[in-house]
Amino acid sequence: MKKVVEIKDVIITDAVGIYTFQFEDSLRTEFDDFMLRYRDIEDKLVRDDFNRIVAMITKISKTGAYERLFRTNEGRMNDNVVAIPLDILPRRNHDTLRLYCVRLSDRILIIGNGGTKRGRYNDNPQIVKYTEDLANIERAINYYIRQNKISLEYNKIVIDEGISIKI
Repeated sequence: MKKVVEIKDVIITDAVGIYTFQFEDSLRTEFDDFMLRYRDIEDKLVRDDFNRIVAMITKISKTGAYERLFRTNEGRMNDNVVAIPLDILPRRNHDTLRLYCVRLSDRILIIGNGGTKRGRYNDNPQIVKYTEDLANIERAINYYIRQNKISLEYNKIVIDEGISIKI
């Protein structure tokens, strides 16, 4: 069953438009859910990861969503699902925190949700769901771009009135 999502602004600057999405039946956006779950986490290493992610979002808001700022190949082949942060040293026997996003361009980023992982992302079913949601949103947006119902204008996603994005 497909779910309707709404694209919502997070931060719009001259350098980049950072967006998130909210499922029609949810009370908050995916990014808000991530922030609420991890902002007060007690685990010091995961809290450090969280702070690094917030710092990276601040950097992206000033410079743009350049590929070098992300961990690429976090989803399946041929999608643009990426993860923040990039600069985490490998850890043995401890989770790392990731925030998953889809880069539509150097100027447009959609932030999804994330979680802790150890090893490959597909070892955690919840993270697999988050990356699949983002890949599905990217496919839906690209479909509507081809239909001239959505356009990417510098740092903005412009959606024609009456369009429902279903994933």
